[in-house]
Amino acid sequence: MNHALTHPEHAEDARRKAAALIELAIPSVIRKVAPPRGRLEDLKDYRRHAVYLGWLGLSIGAYRLIGGDNRWDAIQQRIADVLHQALDEAGGRPLWSFPTESWPFDTVPCLLALRLYDHARGWDRSSHATRRRSDYLGRLERSDAVVRIR
Repeated sequence: MNHALTHPEHAEDARRKAAALIELAIPSVIRKVAPPRGRLEDLKDYRRHAVYLGWLGLSIGAYRLIGGDNRWDAIQQRIADVLHQALDEAGGRPLWSFPTESWPFDTVPCLLALRLYDHARGWDRSSHATRRRSDYLGRLERSDAVVRIR
C-alpha cells in the first residue's frame, strides 16, 4: 500500500492485490466474529474481536486510501462504528483482542482503521479515542518489568 502511495504507477496493481486479499479475509472474519445473520454490516458491537475487525477495517481503509472503490463501504462503516463505540466505552484501556484475551497492541490497528475511515470522509472523531488511549498508556502503573493492563 505504501508503495502505491509513493509510486502511483503501481497503484492499480496494488489495488487489485489488496482487493483479492480483502475478499479472502472477509469470510474468515465472519467465521471468527459470527455477526448477526453472517453479515458484518449487521454487527451491533465488536463482540470482543478487536484483532479481526481492526485488521479488516485497516485493510479496507488502506485500500480506499490508494484509490480503491467503495464495494466494502457498508462493512467498513459498521466496523468503524462498533470499534469507535468500544474504544469510547473502554476509556483508553485496551480492547479485547479475542473473547478471552486482551493484548495491548491489538488496539492499535483499531485506532488506525478509525483514522483511515475518518480521513476518507474528512472527519476527526478518531482523534478523541487516540488521545484517550495515549493518556491511558501514560498512566500505566509500572512495577519492574511488568506492565499492569487489566
